[in-house]
Amino acid sequence: MSELICVTNRTLCSGDFLRRIEQIAQAKSDRIILREKDLSDSDYAALAEPVMEICRKYGVICTLHGHPEAALRLGAKSVHLPLPVLRTLDRDVLRRFDETGTSCHSLDELKEAEQYGVSYVIAGHIFETDCKRGLQGKGLIFLREMCADTELPVYGIGGISANITGTAGLTIVEPFNFETSGQCYHQLSLSGSNTYTGGTRIEADAPLAVFSGVECITINPPNKLPDEGTCCCDHLEEQLFPRSSLGKEYAVVTSPSRDHKYPDPEFF
Repeated sequence: MSELICVTNRTLCSGDFLRRIEQIAQAKSDRIILREKDLSDSDYAALAEPVMEICRKYGVICTLHGHPEAALRLGAKSVHLPLPVLRTLDRDVLRRFDETGTSCHSLDELKEAEQYGVSYVIAGHIFETDCKRGLQGKGLIFLREMCADTELPVYGIGGISANITGTAGLTIVEPFNFETSGQCYHQLSLSGSNTYTGGTRIEADAPLAVFSGVECITINPPNKLPDEGTCCCDHLEEQLFPRSSLGKEYAVVTSPSRDHKYPDPEFF
């Protein structure tokens, strides 16, 4: 299952930053990386303390970025340190954290990161992004090579949006912003059979019902011949519930069999 990792930049937050952090944590993000590169060590620690408390409240991993001394003072268990920091940091200091992540931009950097015993790597930037304006993205081939060359978890970052198709493990991070302007609904259509929407986050400042579906879903019996055409096509639609309301255990029942030429396949 893909993880939802949120990397902060408070300068892009139009509202109260800590309130936004709480909203993200409440929605059960898997991890929040507090990446505020412009802050001094003391200012970063002052911001990190309430962020860590919010993450503890909602059971979300809080990873402090780029300030190992502040992380030690605050008792942080998870840190994300750039390679230049890892190169100069004493190994005994690293052992005081439960996990250490880093960012890699090449296979050589990946191999170097493995030598420091990191727990995961973030690879990028995959596509062109405003954060790296003017620099060409490294592309999906680079990401696949990184994943194939290590047993560590690898997370792609940079310029990933709903236009990305044909690859698993990429999370939509570019926002679509809508204003109702008196309309009762909005429809967002994504074309392409391989369009990937995992990790999409939907926020609203008013009560909202969200539905997702496809116009035609087909299921063919496994022993159906190709020249016999499509067995079934039907419209499928369902309402999406808040992630925080979902459980972890589910009961699954089989469909009753029907008397026709082919047995009904069971999908779980």
